[in-house]
Amino acid sequence: MDVWFREKLLNDQDQSIFNRYYKDYYKNFTPFLKENYNERLREAIDFIKSKKGELDILDIGAGCGSESLYFSSLGCNVLGIDLDQSRLNAAKSRKKIIEENSGKKLKCEFELTSVFDLDERKFDLIWIMETLHHIEPREKFVSLLPQFLNDDGCLVISESNASNPLIQLLMFKTRGFSTKRIKRDAHGIIHQYGRERIVRGKTLKKILEKSGICCQNIRYFRILNFQNPFLATIGRIFPQLMKPLFVHYNFIGAKKKTK
Repeated sequence: MDVWFREKLLNDQDQSIFNRYYKDYYKNFTPFLKENYNERLREAIDFIKSKKGELDILDIGAGCGSESLYFSSLGCNVLGIDLDQSRLNAAKSRKKIIEENSGKKLKCEFELTSVFDLDERKFDLIWIMETLHHIEPREKFVSLLPQFLNDDGCLVISESNASNPLIQLLMFKTRGFSTKRIKRDAHGIIHQYGRERIVRGKTLKKILEKSGICCQNIRYFRILNFQNPFLATIGRIFPQLMKPLFVHYNFIGAKKKTK
């Protein structure tokens, strides 16, 4: 990610979209933020490295394509989907730049589509980062996840921690009491869209278990919004006690085994 923030590699339009999308990182990608970004990817990368052969990955809410492109660089077949054409254009431009500079074709495709309109196919890994709180209707979405996941596949959802009162306050400041709206994509198709409807890890676990996804782990990380070695250590030792202070969590799940 560093080079994309340091250098202007995209055309003006794509660069503007990229900068806006990563406004919290752009020109301020500190070592702390780098570490946090890597923490968000940890379970997905561990799963990819634990498997042999090419994996099929679905990136829901791919945005400007960073994770899709990275997973593809590791030898995976990736489908990144999003409802924003301008972001996908930036993702495609980034893919082209990587291929031209590496001399290597990436098995990565980007599609303007909703997960509700996705053709039925199976994936080894479903990756959802900072997207769940935008997907509506949530109950319908959650019910669809098992049909897209292979029996030995992995689901990783990286989200903001709704147990953190400061995060809730920031979300309320952004959206007020209106938690849903309508969004029209580049094809003119209207979609329901959630407005920062973050959810607690424990609640997400219950919702997913009803749909046939069992929880393997919920890992909380990044205490408050600054780096403090002492708090980080306490958070690792007493994660449940410090839960309201964590900014993010990763939910890791798999399909329930059928008898």
